[in-house]
Amino acid sequence: MWWLTVALAWAFPVALPTGEDAEAWALPLAAAGLHVGSAETGPHATMEAAGVRWRVTVRDSRGIAHQVVVTPPRSALERADVAWLVASLGRPTVSATALPDLPPLPGPLARPSEVAPPPVSPPPLSPAVAAAPDVRAPEPPTAPSTPALADGAPQSPPAPESEPVATTPASPVDPEEPAPPAPVPPLELPPADVLGVMRPPPADTRRVTPTGLWGRAAVALGLRDEAAAPAAEVAFGPGIGVVRLGLVGAMTAPLALAPAGPERRLRSVDVLAGGWWTPRTGALLGVAAGWSERTWSDGRTLVARDGLPVLAVDAGGALPLGRGVRLLPVLRLQQELATTSLVVDAEPIGTLSPTTVTVRIGIDVTTMDPFSPLDTPTGR
Repeated sequence: MWWLTVALAWAFPVALPTGEDAEAWALPLAAAGLHVGSAETGPHATMEAAGVRWRVTVRDSRGIAHQVVVTPPRSALERADVAWLVASLGRPTVSATALPDLPPLPGPLARPSEVAPPPVSPPPLSPAVAAAPDVRAPEPPTAPSTPALADGAPQSPPAPESEPVATTPASPVDPEEPAPPAPVPPLELPPADVLGVMRPPPADTRRVTPTGLWGRAAVALGLRDEAAAPAAEVAFGPGIGVVRLGLVGAMTAPLALAPAGPERRLRSVDVLAGGWWTPRTGALLGVAAGWSERTWSDGRTLVARDGLPVLAVDAGGALPLGRGVRLLPVLRLQQELATTSLVVDAEPIGTLSPTTVTVRIGIDVTTMDPFSPLDTPTGR
C-alpha cells in the first residue's frame, strides 16, 4: 500500500454532486491522489450535475481553472477514469514557462569531391615477384635399377617420365576495387487476411433505451365555477425512454357550487389512463382519458350519483431532487365530455361548467436514471 501513502501526500479535495455516495468514490479518488472534500484555495475540483451530464471544474496548482463535461460514471472503473482525469488537470507536469531557443543549425556540408583524398597508386612489383612462376611439374624420383634376372629372363621396361602440366597463374587482386555489396533479403508482408485480424474490432454502436417503473403522489387544488377544493392523486406505470404510460387515480374533496345552493356539494373520483412525455430538458407533457364518478350531497344526505367520460391535458416541469427522484409541478386542464344540468326542486337553474383547472405538485420516483443519456453505446 506504499502507492496509497504517496498518493495521499499529494491529495487535493474533490466536491461530489448532490446525492453521490462518498464511500463509492473514496478508493478511486485515493488511487489518483485525491479525496472527497471542498476547498477555496489551492488545487481543488468540483463536480456538479448539468442536465444529463456532469460539469467538472478543476483549479490546478498554478491557479488556472479547467472545465470539462463528462458522462456520469456508474461503475468503479468509470469513477477511476474520472478521478485520474481530475488529477491530471489539477497537477500539470509541463511547466508554463517559455522554452529556450534551439541552437543554430550548422552550415552546409562540403561536397565529397572536395574532401576525398587523392588516390594512392600501389608500389611497383619487383622483377623477381613479377616473373611468372615455374609451371613445370617436379620430376618424379628415379626408380631404383632392377637387377638382371638369371637365365636370360626378360627385364621389365622402365617407367616413362611424366610430362609437365601447364597451369595458369592466379590473377592479382586489385586493391582499389570495392567488394560487391551483400544481397538484401526481400521484405515479406503477411497476407491480407492476417492484416485484417491484426486490426482492432469495430466499436459496438448498438443503442440501449432505459426501461423501468415509475410512481407519483401529488396534492392539488381544483378550480371550478369560481369554487376551489383540495384534491389528491396517485399514478404508476411502466416507462420506456422518455415516454411514460400509466394509470391515474384522483379524488376531489366536496366542492360547494354557488348555482346549486350553499348546502349542495359535489365530490368526484376520477380514474384515467394516459401517456406522458418527459424529455431531457425537464418538461412534462401528457394526455389522459377516463371516467369521472360524481356524488351530489345536501349536507350529509346523498342526493344523486352519476358518471361521465373526461379528457385531461397535463403540462409542467421536472426538477431533479436526487437519483431517480424528481419534483413535478403540473397544471391540468380536465374537460367533461357531457353537459351537466342543475335542477333544484324540479326546476332547472342552469348548467355546470364542464372544465376543471387543477394545480398539482407531486413527487415522482422511478427506477430509470433521469440523468443518464437515453441512448448510449453498449461498449465491450
